[in-house]
Formats: sequence, C-alpha cells, structure tokens
Amino acid sequence: MLQKALWLTSNHFDFTVTGTFGNPGPLGCLLAVSCLIPLYYIGKYLQDKKYNLVLLFLIIACFILFGIFQTGSRAALVSIFTGALFLFYPYLIKDGRSVLGSILVKILILLTIFVLVAAVYFLRKDSADGRFLIWYNTACMIKDYPFLGFGSGGWLANYMHYQADFFY
Repeated sequence: MLQKALWLTSNHFDFTVTGTFGNPGPLGCLLAVSCLIPLYYIGKYLQDKKYNLVLLFLIIACFILFGIFQTGSRAALVSIFTGALFLFYPYLIKDGRSVLGSILVKILILLTIFVLVAAVYFLRKDSADGRFLIWYNTACMIKDYPFLGFGSGGWLANYMHYQADFFY
C-alpha cells in the first residue's frame, strides 16, 4: 500500500505495486494463498454462527483482496478462485448429496468461470496477447521438431525466426 501511495518505489517502470524481484506476480500469489486462511475461518465460523468472528475475518480477507487487486496479478486471481473452490467444496455437500447437482448451481459456476477468464484476459490484454503469441510460435516449433527439438539453447536461438514468420 505504501508503493501505491508512492511512499515507496516499486523498482519497476510498468507496475506501481511489486513484490520481490520487481514483479507483482509473486506478491499477488503470496497474498492469494494468505487470503485462503481468513476465507477458511469465515466458512468455519459461519457454520458455528459466530458472526463477530466472521466479520473480523471478512475484514482481513477484504484487506488482503485489496492488496491482490493492487498488484494486478492475473495469476493471483486464478489462484484465489481455485483455492476458494477447493476450500469451499466440502460446504457444498449437504446430507451426503452434492449441491452441485442443481442445474442452477452448474450455470452459476460456469458463468463465474467465464467472467473470471474474461477478467484475467482483459486485465492486461496486451500482455495476454503476447503470451498467446509466444505459445503459438512455440507450438509451431514443437510441430516442426516434435521428438528431438532444437537442442540446448535452440528455443532462444530460433524463436525470433518463428515470430518473424508469424508477422510476415
């Protein structure tokens, strides 16, 4: 938060909030993992009907989520969503039956996944497009030499040729 308020420098020209090594990804993912702890206690204390503790852990979770959104880390958003799915899956089972059997719940889960994928893509669209370009050209390299590859250091030596062919 001190970096966002410009009291500390982030040591990166693109990102105002970074963690170690001038990259917001590790900080965001660390915060995502840390956010699962208060989310666990929110679910636990909701079951026990201890609403004062639910409020406390909700405030803590919101504070951590604020940090995650400040980093702008797409990996952190995917991590928090995936972790929350695994964390709250046991709460979706009532009397030995899964609540996921309902068509409405399935539609809501698919809609949530669609919104998450779109949000992750459009958060930094240019960066996502750049990653798709790298993955596409790497797939083309694998297609040309599927078994033996290019050898040690071959990707680095040949990738730019494939990228040039893509733009040509």
